[in-house]
Amino acid sequence: PRVALAIGADIIYEPHLFRALMDTIKRSSARAILIQNVARAGTEQFRALCKDECSHFSSAAVSMDEFDSSFPASDGTIGRYEVWDLRFDLGSQPQCT
Repeated sequence: PRVALAIGADIIYEPHLFRALMDTIKRSSARAILIQNVARAGTEQFRALCKDECSHFSSAAVSMDEFDSSFPASDGTIGRYEVWDLRFDLGSQPQCT
């Protein structure tokens, strides 16, 4: 079933699953908002996939300092987060199957 908006946070971990993750997002909704720790390995690879697959991709930095300056990422680094807005023009692209 399709939803109006898909939301995910800190879901980008395994590069070998990025294609399947993108296909799942596209099947779910024409728009997704992702919150990503950009210090995590694989982020740039998934960002490139998003730019290739999306009709619209934008990102905005989110500072964790305003919440807790000592907030560590699970990989031990201090988290640097971005909010990604992904939109898919599914009318002009093949549907994911």
